[in-house]
Amino acid sequence: MPVLAAILAGLLALAGAPLALAAVGLWSQLGLAGLRVGALAVHPSDHRVLLAGTDGQTGQGVFRSQDAGAAFTGQNLGLQNFTIRDLAFDPADPNIAFAATGRSGAIDEVAGVHRSADGGRTWNLVLRGFAAAIAIDPSNPNLVYAGGAPPIRKSTDRGLTWFDPQTGSRIQNVDILGVAVNPTTPSLLLAGGVTEGGSGGVFRSTDGGANWQQVLALTDGVNDVTFASATVAFLGAGTVGQDAGVWRSQDGGLTWQRTTADEFGNVVVHDVLANPLNAQTIYAGTSGRGVIRSTDGGDRWLELNPELGTVTVLSLAIDRAAPQTLFAGTDSGIWAFTIAEPQFTAPTVILAPSRALPGEAIRVRAEAFTQAAGTTQCIGIRGPAQNIGLGLAPAFNLNLATIAISGSGQGENVASVPSNLPPGPFEIVVGGCELQRGIAPLAGASAQLSVGATTLFFAEGSTQAGFDTWILLQNPSSQPTTATLTLIDDRGAARAFVRQLAPTSRTSILLDDLLPGVAVSTRVDASRQVFAERAMFFGPDGHVSAALPAPARRWFLAEGSSQGDFKTWIQVQNPGPQAAQVTFTFQLENGSMVTHQEVVAATSRFTLLANQFVPAAGFSTLVESSVPVVVERAMFVGPIGAPVGGHGAPAATTPSTLWLFGEGSSQPSVPGVAFNTFVLLQNPNPRPVGATLRFLRDDGTVLDLPLTLAANARTTISANLLLANEAFGIRVEAQEPIVAERSMFFGPQAVATHDTLGAVAPSVRWQLAEGSTAAPFETWILVANPNGQPTNITLTFSTETGQVVEFPARVGANTRATFLANLLVPNTPGLSTRVDSELPVVVERSMYFNGRRGGTNTIGIVPS
Repeated sequence: MPVLAAILAGLLALAGAPLALAAVGLWSQLGLAGLRVGALAVHPSDHRVLLAGTDGQTGQGVFRSQDAGAAFTGQNLGLQNFTIRDLAFDPADPNIAFAATGRSGAIDEVAGVHRSADGGRTWNLVLRGFAAAIAIDPSNPNLVYAGGAPPIRKSTDRGLTWFDPQTGSRIQNVDILGVAVNPTTPSLLLAGGVTEGGSGGVFRSTDGGANWQQVLALTDGVNDVTFASATVAFLGAGTVGQDAGVWRSQDGGLTWQRTTADEFGNVVVHDVLANPLNAQTIYAGTSGRGVIRSTDGGDRWLELNPELGTVTVLSLAIDRAAPQTLFAGTDSGIWAFTIAEPQFTAPTVILAPSRALPGEAIRVRAEAFTQAAGTTQCIGIRGPAQNIGLGLAPAFNLNLATIAISGSGQGENVASVPSNLPPGPFEIVVGGCELQRGIAPLAGASAQLSVGATTLFFAEGSTQAGFDTWILLQNPSSQPTTATLTLIDDRGAARAFVRQLAPTSRTSILLDDLLPGVAVSTRVDASRQVFAERAMFFGPDGHVSAALPAPARRWFLAEGSSQGDFKTWIQVQNPGPQAAQVTFTFQLENGSMVTHQEVVAATSRFTLLANQFVPAAGFSTLVESSVPVVVERAMFVGPIGAPVGGHGAPAATTPSTLWLFGEGSSQPSVPGVAFNTFVLLQNPNPRPVGATLRFLRDDGTVLDLPLTLAANARTTISANLLLANEAFGIRVEAQEPIVAERSMFFGPQAVATHDTLGAVAPSVRWQLAEGSTAAPFETWILVANPNGQPTNITLTFSTETGQVVEFPARVGANTRATFLANLLVPNTPGLSTRVDSELPVVVERSMYFNGRRGGTNTIGIVPS
């Protein structure tokens, strides 16, 4: 860090107390007066957090505000260039932020992309070279693009490493100043920039940056480009020519027309921004005309309150609060404009944190309580589904504290979570204080609070006739742990059940005893870290799945079939308070795609039979939702309601370039019938992807199979065609992120089956909650060592009585080892396993029963 710049940054952090925000519909000046603010970014979920970057010869790096711009502090630790061209938060993980930097004129500064892993407080240089723009794929934040010189760089691992994606037609002799990712078709990109002579152009890619086509040439440079919707895009232009202004495309960036010429002539536009809550409202930062705005999708433009004057607006950012605030970075600091909302804005409650332990404090913030302005409201806590099943009401329908609502309809206070709360989902409610002292408000705005150290989800489950569903909980702690199971049935009703988990033990809970005769999803909350699996038994077979840690908006399932006697069901659990608009995209082996949409009600469970939409086909599935949900898949062999075989697996939230499996076999499963092992590969990319399958044999040798995976398609590999009468682990490595599962068929009729999603990385510790060595079960622990040298491991078994048994072992290099738990801890009905290794390995567990007419399998759980 240059010494002078560091000193100035520290002084600026203390200088210039900003004015208070003006009333709705007016501009007010915030901090950093006298500095050119060339970049702004608002935290995606906490609108009070703002990053600002300075620009020009006196650039002083990055500043951070935690109170919506009322005060700023310099945040330059690790920053190697103090001219900030662009800033961006990761939309899914706001701890990750990016700063594009370069061309300040200081000889000791290094241009490039800087990455922060702590919300913009400290930085690491991850890419060298002039960088002026950052764009993140909103549907897959692993994909990040940087514009500059070289024109385009790409990251597939959330900005840790970068490469040039241009393998075909390239952008040449243009400094890229703006990059945009289409919100619904992430492979569609736009990039705009300026040549050394001052002219500009817009380039379009339909394959994620591999090939580019120039779609617009201007005498003026292009300063920024953005998508307002799937088909409408805008750019801002202006350097030396006659093409300055805002340009609009209504066909996804293929053709462009200038829209500001009538009102503003050749006004120079530095930044364009679409309101994320209203795609018809567009803002543009200009030289000399402040901020201009269109409220009809770009047809007509007006100045957004001329009070801002003739300052040059270099950057824009907007939050998602109600009412919204538009921030303008200018050549003289930061200004803010509070946008009037003509319609009623629903009050909201924001919690920090949204997860807490009993006895801990949480900060409760009320916003948009306009009808309660100037009053005192109460903060209350309510149990799940009116405390059904807790047996403790009204003790958990409590008034915790009061909160003063200001004249602007906002307020906040600190409240303590009751120390006697069991773990589980609770509502924090802000509303009118009840006449009966101590009772929480019965009406008002609310937010969900997770009480406990662990929250886990299962979308699948059934206690209907012919199905038994178990939740298996492993408590690794030496202390007792309390767990709450919240069951949501297919009618949307919720019930909560509290159980005590003994130290270092495995606890088995039969859902049929708690809520019989329903299709059900489960949420598990625990006071300490626990590990959970769900096992289902039907006919002679069964399937098992490890819990999912959190809902998400996007899920991938590599396996699926409606061929022959297969029935494939997609289970969606919506644990939230809002209905979900869910889109199912089935990607067939022939490359065709079928799309279907459903609405999943709030706090409910929905099941889709894929056979109705993709008959007689093998396929993968992409599930996209408007709000976070939980997704699993179950496949059954035989009639609906009376299957003779089946398997299930959780969906993946993120594709990966690496997938690992500990299990695989083409040896006999029973006399005369071999295990039949398949690898299912989902390529969600709009282009073919190269991949290599490596089979890790038990004798330490490997077999590599190179592949090319078709675009937007499912590929099926039969391992038995490559390896006869062998046992093996599997490594899948792809040039771009894909999704991989492995299924196996076995038993006398070869209709028993199990399946698992792969692991994306090896680990030195694995947990397995399920297991039994009592008749009729056999339990196998499978350990694949992908390293070039042997490793020592320890298998630790925990029983339902709290007994702990350890066994040391050794696994050879590039090989797979199997351990029959029945020989190590015989006649033990409930068993959990922990595997510790000196080197990172991959662990699975397989269980067989009914003379191998049934079996289950899952990849292990890596502790967080």
